Amino acid sequence: MVLLKYKQRETKPNKFIELYGVKQLVSQVGTIDYNQEEEIEESKVKERIKELKSFSNRHYHSFVVV
Repeated sequence: MVLLKYKQRETKPNKFIELYGVKQLVSQVGTIDYNQEEEIEESKVKERIKELKSFSNRHYHSFVVV
């Protein structure tokens, strides 16, 4: 078993702020990278990376096998 580490990139979430007693929704610009990891069998690493890089999961990047 090996540890597969990677990052997931998502846009920054909108947030509510209170300004002069009124709550307003503020849009944020940019992205956030979330660190992720999973333990898998060494023989399945390439297959899992290919799955994470697929079109439907295009937000995953920076793969490292430990």
